[in-house]
Formats: sequence, structure tokens, C-alpha cells
Amino acid sequence: MTRSRTLAFRLAAAASVFAAFYHATAIAMPEFGRLAYPPGYPLWRHIVFVLIDGNLGWLLLRRPIWLIWPYAALTVQAAASHGGAAWMMWRQNGRIDWISIVVVIGLPLVLGLLYVEWRNRRASSNPTTSTDAGGGRITL
Repeated sequence: MTRSRTLAFRLAAAASVFAAFYHATAIAMPEFGRLAYPPGYPLWRHIVFVLIDGNLGWLLLRRPIWLIWPYAALTVQAAASHGGAAWMMWRQNGRIDWISIVVVIGLPLVLGLLYVEWRNRRASSNPTTSTDAGGGRITL
């Protein structure tokens, strides 16, 4: 794996741990939670994302081959949730929700990196697959 990809995964892991602490702070300091999240954001959701984001920070450093599937589901969920929140903030207040913008752009980028790694690992573990001179896969 390239050094830049390793760095990207480390940054993504750090961002995930930051997100876990952000949700934990909203639990520990309700006044912060009221400022940072919309009214009615449930406590159980903070707890779930402390667990998800905290574990994801560790998993992004180890990257088991199966990680792509739950990460893809998280990416879809986060894009819908944060994308909707960013749109509503823009429409109602004319403000940019920078955290949501980072999430909506960052998670798919990391998903792309996970896909490249998943594809490369599958290809290297499949002895009946080879690569032609043009980089295409051929099955023997």
C-alpha cells in the first residue's frame, strides 16, 4: 500500500475517533448537545455513534477485508442524515454546516479507498486471476 493511502486511512481513523468524542461530549455536556444538534436528537443515537465511530477508528487502522460492507452502509446513512441536515441549514438559515459537508465528501472518499484495497486483496488471494499488459483482469 502506498504511503499516501496509509496516511489517508490514519486521518480517517482520527476523524472517526473525533466524531466519537463529539457525540460523547454531547452526552456529557447537554448544553453542548443542544447547540451542536437539532432539537429532539435522541440520547440513544449519541450512544450508538460513540460505539460505531470509536470502533471504526480502530477498524480503519486494521482494515479487515469485510469492513467495506458496513462502511458502505454507514456512508449511505451518513450521506442521507448529514446531507439532509446541511441542506436544511442552508435553506432555513443560509448557513453552511461544515461538519456535514466534510462527512458527505469524506466518507465516500474513504469508501473508495476501502474499495481499492478490497479489490487488490481479493485479486492477490485469487490464484486464477491475472492481469494483462493493459491492467485488465483475465480469469484463467
